[in-house]
Amino acid sequence: MYAKIQPVTYRTGEAKCLVVRNTSVQLGNRAVVEWSLMGNQASDRRDYESGGTQLVGDDYLAWGHDDSYVYVWLAAQLNVTIDSMEEGSYWDAPVNL
Repeated sequence: MYAKIQPVTYRTGEAKCLVVRNTSVQLGNRAVVEWSLMGNQASDRRDYESGGTQLVGDDYLAWGHDDSYVYVWLAAQLNVTIDSMEEGSYWDAPVNL
């Protein structure tokens, strides 16, 4: 799963996808979500920005089993707008260079 987002402009290009790379969970307490703002999946797989953000408290409890919740929450934290949620892996699409 990944999210296509409204483009975020950087000096060297535009990030168009939000990808959760890893999630480390301390059960019943918190999760650290490692994320990247990536280029267009088919032609630009550059990692324009990445980091880790903690999901805690009521936000952690609201997560439940809905992984799309993490993307919506993370987009709000990063101040980016999700255009669509995509099934499958960001890395599985063919590259058109």
